[in-house]
This record gives sequence, structure tokens and C-alpha cells, in this order.
Amino acid sequence: MGDKLLKNIRDRKNNVRIEELVKLIEAYRFTWKKTKHGYLFQHEKLVNVTMPHVPIPHGREMKVLRRYVELCLQAIEDLQRREKP
Repeated sequence: MGDKLLKNIRDRKNNVRIEELVKLIEAYRFTWKKTKHGYLFQHEKLVNVTMPHVPIPHGREMKVLRRYVELCLQAIEDLQRREKP
């Protein structure tokens, strides 16, 4: 499921809702917590990698800004590179 969602989000980086991004992050075993101003994502294998602090989206559709989607996608790619044998 994670690969299909990853491809879907890569194809439409400008149109991603926060719920979809959280679902993708959870599919790759990231942990997250909601802070006062946004979402903080972490992964045990990416200790030295700066993870994005994604601000809480505003507006009716709750879409995440493209730059934060790209940062999360890059973190997933870093994780995939580290997990390959």
C-alpha cells in the first residue's frame, strides 16, 4: 500500500491533504506527533537527518505546501537507500 500511495503523492505534489501525508509517513514506519504549530515526523533510522516540521495547513481543503511534501518524499527516499542491502 505504501508504494501505491507514494506514487500517487509524487504525481500530485501540489494537491496533497495532510491526512494523506500522515498516512504515507505511517506506511514507512515514521512516527509523528502533532505540535502546537504543525506535525513533527521522525524515524529511528534517520536520526541525523533533519525532518521537516510540517505546519498545520489552513483553508477548507487542508492542503500541504509543495515544499513540505517534497521534504517528506526526500526523507522516504533517504530511508529506502539506507534499508537497501
